[in-house]
Amino acid sequence: METPHRRRLAVLAAHTAAGEPPPIVAVTGAAGYVGSWIVKICLERGWSVRACVRSVDDERKVGFLKEMPQFGSTLELCAADMSVRGAYDEIFAGCSVVFHPAEVMMTFAPGRDVEEAAEKLAGEREEIDRIAMESSGYIVESINACPSVRCLVYTSSIAAMMDASAEFYESNPVVDESRHPGTETLGAGAYNCVKDRTEIFFAEAAAASGGRWGSISANPADIIGPILSPHQALETWQGKIGGMIQGIAAEQEHACVGEFRRPWITVDVRDCAEAHVRMFERLGDTVHSGDRYLLSDMSRIHPEDIGARLNDLFADYDCADTVGPDSNGGDSVEPIHPMWDRVQARNDKARAALDFEFTYLDATLKDTVESLVEIGGVEPRMRGLGARIGEALGGGASVISRSRALGRDA
Repeated sequence: METPHRRRLAVLAAHTAAGEPPPIVAVTGAAGYVGSWIVKICLERGWSVRACVRSVDDERKVGFLKEMPQFGSTLELCAADMSVRGAYDEIFAGCSVVFHPAEVMMTFAPGRDVEEAAEKLAGEREEIDRIAMESSGYIVESINACPSVRCLVYTSSIAAMMDASAEFYESNPVVDESRHPGTETLGAGAYNCVKDRTEIFFAEAAAASGGRWGSISANPADIIGPILSPHQALETWQGKIGGMIQGIAAEQEHACVGEFRRPWITVDVRDCAEAHVRMFERLGDTVHSGDRYLLSDMSRIHPEDIGARLNDLFADYDCADTVGPDSNGGDSVEPIHPMWDRVQARNDKARAALDFEFTYLDATLKDTVESLVEIGGVEPRMRGLGARIGEALGGGASVISRSRALGRDA
């Protein structure tokens, strides 16, 4: 099977043989976790990248992009607000593909300007939904205005293949590209449904172009892996791992199924970004407009078990192997629904179409932690420095180990 390096060389050779220059690509949300890795991989392929960010002067978020050796030659930073019509018209001109991991909803993620987002969107799901779909419409308008663009790769989510009903999983525990969330159980404004609806919107817009451009959806699971910038240490999943290595109990993950919690279903951020790029490379070959691809290493692990695994990988660290309530409120830990022992996130379609193998979870966890320490400045709790922190965020909350959650001796 070809390696990523050989694939890059083959793509460059094909362009050279055809007398074509390497493609110009646009990446929205380029300072973000997924976006920055897409930028890095495209640059390594020898492509020219227009990295779209909110502000080219926000050094905290874009400084690492300016430090890339290609900056000023094949890497250009472009300021754009995706909620403004026409913001991408000039940026997309001349580009072959638009990689679109940016989204309005992520403004509410940890480390973001939540107050600004709440003021803009009034904190209402319906308003978030409206602006998300409106922004997607602006992306389509800009693509339609730029004849050079022949592909949109949209970053959706595994959430667009999951539901809030236990019966959804009990009748068929396999999560794959055929699955869609139910608005009757989640509500039309739920994250799952908005992502699913956006996928369909982009696919229909591409079809309406008469085949001039195609739309593909990447549906990553819970994304972990090495960060490229200190500010990314605050983002969702890697931020939670950063807490674990400091001895802070992991937050439980809501399953949206009654009063139960769910495990992490993981994918390496490097695999996620590489898959995005291959979707563009293979469009019209093994990949077709309207396709969606679930990206997961097929691991299924509860947060408290991650801490235990990190303690095995880093013998000197004293990582938390307990779980506490989530930061949205509550003072107790919800039970684990037994259905999660059967749920599978299948990656067969992505592996076949993209000629791809996913990174083993332990390798991802190791690289995640090392980057959080070396780049993010996270200081791990070392063994022998005192009792492990046993309270979740908010203080006074109950914390339990995985063995207790399952009714075994702690």
